[in-house]
Amino acid sequence: MLTSQLKTVGIKGSEEIYIHVGAVNIQNAVHDLEEAILQLQPKLVIIDTLGHIFNVQSLNDYAEVNSVFTKYRELARRTKSHIMFRHHTNKGENRGQNAILGSIALAGATDCNINLID
Repeated sequence: MLTSQLKTVGIKGSEEIYIHVGAVNIQNAVHDLEEAILQLQPKLVIIDTLGHIFNVQSLNDYAEVNSVFTKYRELARRTKSHIMFRHHTNKGENRGQNAILGSIALAGATDCNINLID
């Protein structure tokens, strides 16, 4: 599914890579990311980690998390970029969507979730 979505937005594999290292003002994160996307026109944006860019009081608050995800989802659609968030799993033995740290909105608001386990 992810491969087909990336091909849909035009990723060919020969694109340049841009990396931002440093602090992000989470109050303006969506706006600042949109400006960067419009300037650089990437097909894929990877955010590491979700907790550093989400302006929420609690990652466990469904409504709050869903509201922020909606902004990023709309940004991705407007700019035709795939936005991928890296996030942590909880410390329990849960698998799949139940393993994602925080609200179930983190799994429900996304097109694809990939859990890496050892």
